[in-house]
Amino acid sequence: MEIQSDLSAKGFKNDTISQVINELLNRNLLDDEALARDVVLSGQRMNRGRSRIYADLRKRGLARNLAEESLAEFYSDEMERESIIHLIEKSKMLDSPSLDESQLNKITRKISGKGFPPWLARDLLREMTCDEGEHKGDEFP
Repeated sequence: MEIQSDLSAKGFKNDTISQVINELLNRNLLDDEALARDVVLSGQRMNRGRSRIYADLRKRGLARNLAEESLAEFYSDEMERESIIHLIEKSKMLDSPSLDESQLNKITRKISGKGFPPWLARDLLREMTCDEGEHKGDEFP
């Protein structure tokens, strides 16, 4: 539990930590499910991808199954696409008249670093930078 490790790191004794946690539980102020939901929803609002949000959930000490269930229930694939598109549009390199492979890779890495799948970032980049019939296969113009 995150609060337990935080209090322990601040030097509180185990007895005191247990009392605090029990009191918070009695008042229904510790709810891992609500925390997981909030982390997923706020992560998406902050343009973070599934893997980054999952890492945030686990870092907070939430169980693997709760993290996975929360992502399955509250993570929006449509919002994921919108976030990637937003990040692509925000990229200053996209204003360049023609993007070379290294620029495309740089944009993809930046988006992937936020927890988004590189293949999806690359597909959306392709959609946004190529006119119909302008490319063949997996190559960019």
